[in-house]
Amino acid sequence: LTRVQSRQVAPPIRPLLLSGENSLAVLSVKTGAVLATAVFPQISLTTPVLADVSGDSATDVVVLTEDGVWGFQITVHPGSPVTLRIMVGLLLMGLMLAVIRNRYGKHDKRSTDA
Repeated sequence: LTRVQSRQVAPPIRPLLLSGENSLAVLSVKTGAVLATAVFPQISLTTPVLADVSGDSATDVVVLTEDGVWGFQITVHPGSPVTLRIMVGLLLMGLMLAVIRNRYGKHDKRSTDA
């Protein structure tokens, strides 16, 4: 199987898979943007078959050509919301500041001293 990956942010709705006789494309249903494309090594003799060949519950494309059978595994990596990214960034910055303060700060008294 050849893996067709999309690193762009995909909406929570499953993308649309278009397949022709010489290539395939994965489209965003929400925006219509092309998320990924792949060109078949040879022209397809029959209609490409959409099936779960790899067992990962995602649709795979199987293409029958003159010289063989080609498989394409479709994987889409959904992006996280912007708010979650900002919160994780702020959390990491807070942790870095705490480490710097504990490492290089003044230590006149231990935490167990009265």
